[in-house]
Amino acid sequence: MVLAFLTLPFQKKMMELNVRGLSEEQLQKAAEGFDKYAPLSLITVPIFLIVVYLVLAGIVHLAINIMSSRSSYKKTLSLVSFCGIITIIEQIISTAVLRMRGVESVESAADLKFSLSLAPLLGEGKGLLNAVLQSLSIFSIWYYVVLVLGIAAIFRITRKAAIIPVLPIWIFGILVLWIGGKYGGGMG
Repeated sequence: MVLAFLTLPFQKKMMELNVRGLSEEQLQKAAEGFDKYAPLSLITVPIFLIVVYLVLAGIVHLAINIMSSRSSYKKTLSLVSFCGIITIIEQIISTAVLRMRGVESVESAADLKFSLSLAPLLGEGKGLLNAVLQSLSIFSIWYYVVLVLGIAAIFRITRKAAIIPVLPIWIFGILVLWIGGKYGGGMG
């Protein structure tokens, strides 16, 4: 919630830059809507994250359930939630870098992207390869490794077998980045 609050000025700046090419009237309505509904987004972000964790835990649990008789949704949800701390650390660092750059330095959507992956080596790529490289940031790799080790330890399966439940999450992440990149969004 704090990170969402800290990024609100950047979101407003992006809207003011009018990257969508809205008319002056549409832009003014959008600005009014942003001011009106921005506080609501601070409430919806944590709710959205809870739903995401529940779904991710469900996906992982389905795969673990096939492989281990010791599967438990509670344990899987706990593991996914604790591994989520790694992604929060990445978001804290990204938000801190953006705040240090300042809102006035934002001149395009590219200025809001901060990546600790190999994707910047491709430049402004938007293809599937770019999405794969974005999904392999330092923190994402750390997340997947901890998730694999946690699955292996908690459910007493081999590390090689523990990779299988993590693959759908990684593939889903790639698809989200790829689709987001196609439509001008995507994560930095």
